Amino acid sequence: MQNKAQVATMILAMAENFNQEISKARMGLIMESLAPFDDQAIGEAVKRILRTSRFFPTVADLLDAIEGKPEDALALEAEHQWKQLWVAADKGAWFTFYAEDNPGPADYLNPTALLVLQQMGGRGAMLEWKEADLHWRRKEWTELYKAVHGSERVLVEGPAAVKELTDKIKGLPEPKDGRQARERSGR
Repeated sequence: MQNKAQVATMILAMAENFNQEISKARMGLIMESLAPFDDQAIGEAVKRILRTSRFFPTVADLLDAIEGKPEDALALEAEHQWKQLWVAADKGAWFTFYAEDNPGPADYLNPTALLVLQQMGGRGAMLEWKEADLHWRRKEWTELYKAVHGSERVLVEGPAAVKELTDKIKGLPEPKDGRQARERSGR
C-alpha cells in the first residue's frame, strides 16, 4: 500500500455507505491486512464490494475481493477450456487422423475438459448443439467442470479406481471411538 491515508479514506467511505462505525482496532486490522496490496487493487476491491455487497465486509471479504476466490479461478479455467473447445472445433481437431499438422482434442483441452466433454455427450453431441442453446451449454460446462475437477482419474478409470480409493479410506486409522463407529456401520 503506497498511500495509507487514501486507503483509510476509502475504508471510511465504505463504512459510511454501509452505516457502520469502525473502531480504531478494526481499522488497524483492516489496514494491516491490506498492507501487501497496491492502492489500485484495493480501490478496485472496494468498488466491487460496493456493487455487490449489502453489508460491510469482513477482512476475509476484502481479501477475497482483491485476490479472488479459488472457485472464481476454477470458473475462469472452465471458461478458458470452453473457448479452447471451440478453437479445437474450428481447427478441425475432431478428425480421426491426428498428425503434427492436424492435432487432436488433447492438444487443446486439459484432462478435466476432455472428461466434461465426454460427460456432455462427446464430440458428436457437441457438434450438433444448436447456437440458441450454447448459453445454457456453457453454464452446464462450467458447473460440470467445477464438479469433476480433481476427480478425473477416479471417474475415468471407473470401478477399479473407486475400489482403490475405498480401500485407502478403509485403511485409515479408526476414530478414537471405533467401537461405536463399527456398531453404527454394522461391522
